[in-house]
Amino acid sequence: MSRFNLKFMSFAIKKAKEIKAVVEDRPLTACQRAYAVMIGYSDWNELKVVTSKHLPPSQLDEDIDTIEQGRRENYQTDRLVALWNIPAEEALTLIRKIRPTASVAASGHNDHAKTPDSRVLSDKDRQDESAGSIMDEIYAAIREPIIIKEKVRLLAEAEKMPTRTDEERLFKAIFVNMADKKIDVMKHGVGSEDYARRLNEIIRDFLGNCDDIKNPQKEWMEFRDMTFDLSRAGRSTDVHICHEAMDVLSKAFRSELGVEFKEESPEEWVIRRLLNGSR
Repeated sequence: MSRFNLKFMSFAIKKAKEIKAVVEDRPLTACQRAYAVMIGYSDWNELKVVTSKHLPPSQLDEDIDTIEQGRRENYQTDRLVALWNIPAEEALTLIRKIRPTASVAASGHNDHAKTPDSRVLSDKDRQDESAGSIMDEIYAAIREPIIIKEKVRLLAEAEKMPTRTDEERLFKAIFVNMADKKIDVMKHGVGSEDYARRLNEIIRDFLGNCDDIKNPQKEWMEFRDMTFDLSRAGRSTDVHICHEAMDVLSKAFRSELGVEFKEESPEEWVIRRLLNGSR
């Protein structure tokens, strides 16, 4: 899912209040930030800035097919899990209750695209909106020196890594790509050391299974199969991290070894899975 563009901020304000009504122990500013993150923004302030540009609003859940709705739900779940560090089941329950990108029929209001009055904010809504932006600025100010320090540390670690052999160059490229991923999630206020640990474990397992780093196609297809099985089991957070790992690996193998992973057509995938005894 890409960013969900809003027509009016009143839509976001009401959605954040719906989150607050369900999660009573979290302040409204935290719920505002959570809503912004769930629909593809780094924080509430970025959501405000983008919405003020009056971009064409995104389609509501009711206007897209069920497959795309499922993708949105998985994306929103992953983002909330990373932000609040809660179980995926808990995040999914909240998302299905408030429906972040659904209209009044599903979640209690329709100011995304329908009624003229919906663009009018009450004084209380304006105060809440302002409070969310102020908190975002505080969070950003706190995060910035931490992010800079971590980036310097990771770059210094990368410089120490040997690059004499193909394998060493590959490992360094993977490390640099993983560092970029970690810095990115830190900038957006989502993700944690747990994210970096899990990403590292997945990539380490892939490399450990490679008999020949110059011909890792068999291991790549096995990795794809594992990701599919995780998706079928409903483990959306694990699926998200697997896709992040695929991005890290494909870039490193391409840049250092000239290896391009081949992707199967749907027909080829089905035939191979059947021959291997998988469904």
